[in-house]
Amino acid sequence: MLTVPSITNDLIEGKTSERATCVADLLARNHDEYAILIHGAMHSHVHHIVGNAYSLGGSEEHLKAVFDGQARTLDHWTSSTVLVSNDDDLHRRLGDKMYERAFLVYFDQRLQDFGGDWMALLQEYLLGERALLSGVVGGFAHPLILLADAIDLASPKVAVEALAMLAVDYNPLHRLLDASAKTAVKQTSALAILERIRTDDRFDNLFSTSGVGNTMAILGSEDARNAALQHFNSYIVPSEPDETNKALLELAEAAVLLLAAVDAPKTKHEFDIYLTHQLTFVWSIRVLIAALPPTATRTLFRAAWLMMVLTYITQLRPEIVKDRITQPVIAPPQTEIEWERLKSAALENIEDPHYTKVIRTLWEFATLWPHNEALFLDACVVFERDFAGWKGFDIRPEH
Repeated sequence: MLTVPSITNDLIEGKTSERATCVADLLARNHDEYAILIHGAMHSHVHHIVGNAYSLGGSEEHLKAVFDGQARTLDHWTSSTVLVSNDDDLHRRLGDKMYERAFLVYFDQRLQDFGGDWMALLQEYLLGERALLSGVVGGFAHPLILLADAIDLASPKVAVEALAMLAVDYNPLHRLLDASAKTAVKQTSALAILERIRTDDRFDNLFSTSGVGNTMAILGSEDARNAALQHFNSYIVPSEPDETNKALLELAEAAVLLLAAVDAPKTKHEFDIYLTHQLTFVWSIRVLIAALPPTATRTLFRAAWLMMVLTYITQLRPEIVKDRITQPVIAPPQTEIEWERLKSAALENIEDPHYTKVIRTLWEFATLWPHNEALFLDACVVFERDFAGWKGFDIRPEH
């Protein structure tokens, strides 16, 4: 089994075009004008939807329209009354939302100190002596997503924003990744563990409605916390490079089923926004595993898996029925025609970064793992056919 290949696109390869120039200009404008957080809580998705629209073939006019649509929802930067002056100061202020602007200014300066080498900057802060990589699970893992966006967009400005987001979202959840807990039962199948979670009565009666805010109830109950950690630690993270691709595929398959195999088939319905994010988390670690040194791989796998375990519990542990996404076999060249139709549908949904991300990610996975294309294409057909909005939100959504 081959190791995970690096992603590639015209932006990464440095090819010039009007579309590429447009993306760079939009990202620069966003960096200078708009905050990372919206009302100090929700996260900007502008990088996300611009990158997806670019990858799906959106025109220059489309990219501008997508950006303008997102910009209307964003907060403008305001002057910061606080300052981060060095790394000691940075670590003291981790998780303090008052320092959102100060974190960005600091990492902008650090990028200059690194001579503009943004990958070296990322490696220093993610994997250096005072590594922050485990903090990517803060803020419902949006720092993980934005780090992958930085690679996808080949953007030093987005890399700086990702580090600033990691700093502002840093919270105690990282300790679960840092710990080296042991469990008697080990399992390589994510789906098998999710099924054990579904039938584990230690999670019964913790909450009656879905939402990732339920994470506090899980971690606040000794029985539920111990159960969640037992299931989390039972997953065997690949230890050899040639195991990584296979393990990543298995996590991707689990994420696909959480997207499209937990609701009745062939009915228009809302999809769970937080279960859908599992697809994005797996895509994000796929990008980062290929871009960062091997020392990052274990933490990245555990980050995506921790989010999958906790989110599955908070969203009320729906039964996964794989047959719900089985479709008639679509044979070449019809598969290519169908993907083009689906990609066009994604571009038409100009206001929804999550919708476009689902279709883009499933298409990318089908390209990476062509022998498993049927699953990804079938899931994408089901999603596009049945989509009628999103559900699963907290009272204060974090997405």
